[in-house]
Amino acid sequence: MLTGGGATGKRARATSRRESGRVVRPLVGAAVAVLAALGTAGPVAGASVPPPRPMVFAQDGDVFLTDRTGTFRITTGGGNTWPRISPDHGRIAYTHAGDVWIADVSDPGGHISFLQVSHDGRAGGAAWSPRGDRLAYRTGTAHQGTVVLANVPAPTRRERGTGAPREQVAARAGASRADGWSELREANTVAWSPDGTSLAYPGGECSVTFDDCLSVLDLGTGAESTVVGFGGARQGFATTPSWSADSHRLYFTRQVQAGPVTSMAYDLVGRTTWQIGADGDATPVPLGNGRFLVTSGAGTVTYLPGDGSRQALAPGSQPDWRPKST
Repeated sequence: MLTGGGATGKRARATSRRESGRVVRPLVGAAVAVLAALGTAGPVAGASVPPPRPMVFAQDGDVFLTDRTGTFRITTGGGNTWPRISPDHGRIAYTHAGDVWIADVSDPGGHISFLQVSHDGRAGGAAWSPRGDRLAYRTGTAHQGTVVLANVPAPTRRERGTGAPREQVAARAGASRADGWSELREANTVAWSPDGTSLAYPGGECSVTFDDCLSVLDLGTGAESTVVGFGGARQGFATTPSWSADSHRLYFTRQVQAGPVTSMAYDLVGRTTWQIGADGDATPVPLGNGRFLVTSGAGTVTYLPGDGSRQALAPGSQPDWRPKST
């Protein structure tokens, strides 16, 4: 499945510059100004415990990487969503125009290479295997689709070419449709459990019974189980799953009866559910010790340190982080 090429460039931060025939731009002044303003909004007592790095997120249709040295634009041209950082922190999987791509950011000199993984234009957000040697994604929709497991080449492989085609900037994940439902209702993303045994995704066999649902697939047996389902008098959805480090808890975005979106936690052992953060928080990513990254409002990457405070990190959505594999 791993055919196709990509483009090489360099991470950009301080000034705009042209690399390999394309302009690579940093965070522009307006975005930096907004970031500074957001960073002082609300209680920030937990700022003494900084969020871990590196972190990836989407902003205005492109992928950004924040590490301990700064924030860098990884893609250009728009239409790029659902960035997911690899276990070795050297690669970023993301979706462009319905296909899964990998950006290799492991070069110490800042050069970036790209590799196209899927080619049918129907893929959702991908998930890395715990060892970083495979990607899982679903083709189709958030309601019905096919799970694909794709082998990933070694991180040292580099491809040259024309890069991803230009696409219209994707809608921000926090946006609402005219009917009051969040755009996240259609988020077709996959999460691979850290213990390697399970995949979580919206839809699945439960779609036969429910209008919207969230499933967990046991990779060993092929059996699916339903985490939550909606239909009939109780309309809602559950999407954007993520796992706790011990693979015992599942986190996801939920919306019920076109009310506010919320970030939820589900204990697969005790089968209990509770809310993470405040109403309007979505796409939860666990950081350990009760800390989370979320998308708040119409599009702000926000850090929840676990002490009841909040820290706005950047304009954007769809954040991701994971501990580095050893």
